[in-house]
Amino acid sequence: MYNGKEHQDELGLNWEDYGARMYDAALGRWWVMDGKAELYFATTPYAYALNQPTNAIDPDGNLVIFVNGNHFGFSAPAASYWQSTQSVQSYKSYSFFGQHLWGGMERHDVSRSFDGEVMDQLGDHNARYYDGSDGGWHPGGDGTRLSASAAGRSLLGYGDGARDAKDIVANLARDKSGNIVETIKIITHSMGGAYGKGFVAALKDYIKTLPKERVI
Repeated sequence: MYNGKEHQDELGLNWEDYGARMYDAALGRWWVMDGKAELYFATTPYAYALNQPTNAIDPDGNLVIFVNGNHFGFSAPAASYWQSTQSVQSYKSYSFFGQHLWGGMERHDVSRSFDGEVMDQLGDHNARYYDGSDGGWHPGGDGTRLSASAAGRSLLGYGDGARDAKDIVANLARDKSGNIVETIKIITHSMGGAYGKGFVAALKDYIKTLPKERVI
């Protein structure tokens, strides 16, 4: 529907689902307050796109961070962790001058991109990739590396998050007043979850040091 959002017609509501809030296109208003209303004192917290729907949208996103889990070796961090090739079967029929000659099942490879599908769903193709396993391949009982434990991976994530937080926040989209208007999404998998937890904690600690009007 509008902006590619899912239409909710239960009970005749006719709302669009933006994830954080439901939008009523008939009224041009949200049905709940903006969760970041403190950043927009001059605008009603129920306004859509700062009351500029002809030249602005509210996609709810600016940056997607992918944190992979364990792997068996690649130049990490890499998008390749989130992509795969699948072999599928399909029926093929061959004819010549209208005469059926042969038909049967054939196999062919199909490329799949999980990260691409996630970004399509979020409407956001600005991405960063981090290796949540610090090099990959952690067999059972391997306690010699910091990343072999969840606590260790959380520490590694915190360190990388603290290193990159300033750059990440500095590149978020802002309105004309300099207020941050978009969000960060973090997608983790497997043992990358602990790393992601530390990464988020570092971002939060950095954001707390910013002036109030810039807090996301």
